[in-house]
Amino acid sequence: MCIRDRVSTQSTGLELFVMAQTMAPAVVLVDPFSTGAALAEHLLERGFSLIIVLSSMRDTPMPWREQEKRELDIDCVAKIQHSTELDETVAALKALPFELMDVLVGAESGVVLYDQLCDALSLRGNRAATTSTRIDKFEQHEALRRAGLAACAQGLASNEEDLEELIARFEPSADYAVVVKSVDGSGNQGISKCESADQVREAFAQLINTTNMLGRTIGNVLLQEHLSGAEYTIDTVSCAGSHKCVAIWRQDRRALSPESPFMYVGQALLSIQDEPHLEGLVRYAFTALDALEMRYGAACLEIKHEQPRGAVLVEVNCRPDGGAGAWLPLVEESGIGYTQISALTDMYFDPNGYDSIPEMPILHAGCKRGSVSTIRSPAGGVVQRVRHEVFDRIRAMPSFLSMNLVNFPGAMMSQALSLIHISEPTRLLSISYAVFCLKKKKTITRAR
Repeated sequence: MCIRDRVSTQSTGLELFVMAQTMAPAVVLVDPFSTGAALAEHLLERGFSLIIVLSSMRDTPMPWREQEKRELDIDCVAKIQHSTELDETVAALKALPFELMDVLVGAESGVVLYDQLCDALSLRGNRAATTSTRIDKFEQHEALRRAGLAACAQGLASNEEDLEELIARFEPSADYAVVVKSVDGSGNQGISKCESADQVREAFAQLINTTNMLGRTIGNVLLQEHLSGAEYTIDTVSCAGSHKCVAIWRQDRRALSPESPFMYVGQALLSIQDEPHLEGLVRYAFTALDALEMRYGAACLEIKHEQPRGAVLVEVNCRPDGGAGAWLPLVEESGIGYTQISALTDMYFDPNGYDSIPEMPILHAGCKRGSVSTIRSPAGGVVQRVRHEVFDRIRAMPSFLSMNLVNFPGAMMSQALSLIHISEPTRLLSISYAVFCLKKKKTITRAR
């Protein structure tokens, strides 16, 4: 837009009016999927103009493309489809009549492009040269090991010869299980807990040279020791390499079937003073982020508390916590005063607001407690009908806070997949799920 500036000249005493070209500010958001959609909504509510950039979808499974059409009904001033050529995307952004304030990322699919754009536009972000350290689960643990932090025993296999060497080294058994997974998968896809050599071989064969839900070919399969301790998710926001923990969740994961060894059942919101080892877990998380050169943005770290080792990383996701933000209403209702989404926005655009957020979350006496729970199908199949009266009874429970439900006739329910992660952008549209936020009450009412 144009504005008219008043310019004084001391030599003549004359006042000149000149037309100065200025550009309205806008925020670039890469892949506003899952919780990224909530981030987009929050930015819009706070008055920011949005430029949406979609990471390359060329090799991504078609169901995700269909979800893109449904989820991206976002009020943006521009939308750019990245075509795998970074220079073209950068040129398209620079050609827009907006001042680019910062680049943010909404979902796992956009992390690589987010780093590249921050570098290319000289904006705050994480170095593209070290992206693989933050997205590759094998590289994450190697970085922690180099930094002297506790890390998983692990190995990579790209062929059967590599696999047999790792089997000989790990000697998987009921007493020493091995986790087999992709190095850069998402949403619990293709993760197996193996207690024998044959199970490892089968899990490897099911993954190698297939395409994961991020559209990437699995050329290496990761084998890691199985960690058996209590699991926590540490949600963080980083600014110039200084980190804040904005939420702590105690995870409830169960082996509900051989196909679902790490099924997500729910999570409880914790305060730093709730358990004596939590501060140690958070300090470990901060040091892990340093080792991964995570300087800016949101992250969620899955960490096990092992005896007697203490904190050991499972994996890091360098973007907002997922699950389509189903946990956001619970944090907002708690009264703590911020969420990971609001803290991330404050970090970029409201330094005073960000400075007011404590280093670790404290739920004072006046704050509310609660948990996120999921309901899953005990068997796979096609949904014939939805009993809405049951959901109405759940909504009527005193402890009910909110519901995130996608469940409709004709949908395919998969017994092997955890329900909360089905809301991730990598999930097929035809899968149904339900996520509930429950407030903690002294008395418990059960729906029958």
